[in-house]
Amino acid sequence: MKLQDVDQELCTLRSSQGASRTRLGERVLASMLGTELSKHQQRAYQQLLAPDSVVAVTGQQVGLFGGPMYTLYKIRSAVAAASIVSQQTGVPCIPLFWVEDNDHDAHEAMHAEILTGTHDVLSISPWDGAHPRRRVADRLIDQALHDAVVPILQQLQGRCAQQTIERLQDAYQVGTTWTDAFLTVLAPYLAEWGVLVVCSSKLVDVGLHSPILQYLLNRNDEVVQTIKTTTMALQQRGTAQQANVLDVPWMYTNSNGRQRIEKTAMGVSIAGQQLPFDELVNMARSHPERFTPTVLTRPLVQDAILPTAVTVLGAAEMAYHQQIADVYQLLGVGRPVLIARSGGTMINAKTKRNLLKSGHKLEWYARPWQTIEKDLSSELASAVLPNRVQQQATIDNTLDSYVEAAQKIDPTLVATVNAQRAGMHATLDMLESKLTSASKKKNAVVVDRAHAIHASVFPHDTKQERVYPLGMWEADFGIDGLIDACDQLGQHEIGATLLFHAPTHEAQ
Repeated sequence: MKLQDVDQELCTLRSSQGASRTRLGERVLASMLGTELSKHQQRAYQQLLAPDSVVAVTGQQVGLFGGPMYTLYKIRSAVAAASIVSQQTGVPCIPLFWVEDNDHDAHEAMHAEILTGTHDVLSISPWDGAHPRRRVADRLIDQALHDAVVPILQQLQGRCAQQTIERLQDAYQVGTTWTDAFLTVLAPYLAEWGVLVVCSSKLVDVGLHSPILQYLLNRNDEVVQTIKTTTMALQQRGTAQQANVLDVPWMYTNSNGRQRIEKTAMGVSIAGQQLPFDELVNMARSHPERFTPTVLTRPLVQDAILPTAVTVLGAAEMAYHQQIADVYQLLGVGRPVLIARSGGTMINAKTKRNLLKSGHKLEWYARPWQTIEKDLSSELASAVLPNRVQQQATIDNTLDSYVEAAQKIDPTLVATVNAQRAGMHATLDMLESKLTSASKKKNAVVVDRAHAIHASVFPHDTKQERVYPLGMWEADFGIDGLIDACDQLGQHEIGATLLFHAPTHEAQ
């Protein structure tokens, strides 16, 4: 289905499903505690409480300095989707950001890459590795983590670097939860676009997911088999499996953190403790807050709680959502329309100037560095080296006459002549390689410029939006600059990929 397929019938179905609007509203306010709602968010909140409204949701795990830039693209895409749904159906549709902080991947939550002034990609992981099974939602910024973050921020560069450094330092104060620090970085953008927030941990902590948890556990084997059958069908059609299908797709939290629930012949095993499956179901009934979804049950929980009409996803998310497509019918829950997020590439003033000097378009640099380096070396060398094709033709023409002479004198000597031919070609190859290498060294400035462009737009040989965090680009563009850039996404069809250039005054 496409966004255009969202109609009043789907909205009526989805608005009638989900948790109590009053309880959902309470969880939104709990998730945004300490944040003063903007007038746009206040209006969205009142609409959320209305029983006929729906939401356009997107989500992301907690990320350092606002997470990778595509997080902001996802949010802005949800804003655009909500607007379109409201216009074409007349049903209020609210953009909502789901923060997945029930997971325990602390490394992912406290990891980022930053481009330094020397065009190196600096990897940052200030987490000390303690308590690896602890939920991200339960983590606080301690003094050691704060002290590790502060010098990292000094690496930020750009027109708005100082303001951004001060803002991020305030966000990562000692005693702040990792989730709240993440949301503090995103706050001005969410406020401008009227986006509400719900943290998955806030839903789980009060057991708002209990009905869907009970339902899925009671039908666990049927649900898991349905997912496995769908996954196998996708694989047969050539779609790679994105997420592993666990026999019990839930995690259990004990004093040591989140634990996998393993299926056994006698029931289940949790951290080595054996118990019957019925007892697991009883535990979920009495203590739902100890049970958190895995990647394949998280969307089911989300859509059982929220009145979701549209879900905005990245490519990988789209793939694992396909694995659970048939479970919605099994549950009797209306499946929201899935749409791919928009994307973009940020071009700051320095990269813009380097591109103009390089003589190549941006697409030329959106390739593996090894390929670029090889092509660049050939370009630099070809300007001074003899024409390779002509030189080879000269050798071949010369040796051809010797082949003719050999055939007349002694045909067995033809092989000797051709061996000499091969040797001469090999000598040319060796000479060209050495001269190309020497040319590359001589033109180090050109190579360095190319490396700087590549490091900015295609770091680690992948899309920029997946590597660099929002905070790094805010230092270059400023909050208003990023808002303006992302608002350009709203002027194009959702799913488009745009280039965002630095504000004009920065390039002066």
